[in-house]
Amino acid sequence: MIRLLIFLFILGCSGTINKISFVSSQKSYLDLLNDYKSCSGKGIINYSGYFRNRMSFNFKSQRDSTFLQFTDLLGRKTFLMWITPKKIVVRDMIDNKHYNFDQIITFFPLLKILKLNDITKIVWGVIPNYNINDPLNKSVKLKFNRKKLGIEKRALADIRYEDKVSNQYINIDFKYRKRNNEFVDLKRFWKLLKY
Repeated sequence: MIRLLIFLFILGCSGTINKISFVSSQKSYLDLLNDYKSCSGKGIINYSGYFRNRMSFNFKSQRDSTFLQFTDLLGRKTFLMWITPKKIVVRDMIDNKHYNFDQIITFFPLLKILKLNDITKIVWGVIPNYNINDPLNKSVKLKFNRKKLGIEKRALADIRYEDKVSNQYINIDFKYRKRNNEFVDLKRFWKLLKY
């Protein structure tokens, strides 16, 4: 037993195990952007309120731009969403139409209290700063939960949105997130949003 422990200690000191990097989920958004070039992942979003729905989603993000693709239970691409700090574009793939901002808020009410860039911070695994004491947010509860996700012990993995006035509830559950050192060709995703 002692020989095994000595062997593991020597192996650990040799550098082989040290190549595994444990990402700190506590890093700031700017630190993550300095350390990585892109981020990708997937999850599940559950809605109840105006409508009840469950969709899976995957995302690709680079710097301050994020592309999300939502898929229904049948595996069909239902919505594509492109987010930058100043613009959001959503395309309904089934009805082949785009939505204006008011329609997007109905589908994605987190934007009532969060900025566009906050969505990108969330997919990178950072809890955004927002004014919880804003009078407009009195009826809204937004809870961020951390848990083990991949190699991160305390990753942002679950978001719960509740609006008691409109009776809307959303749960976003991240199943996978990977920060990468490679750039992503987001232009090919942008082409999917055009008619």
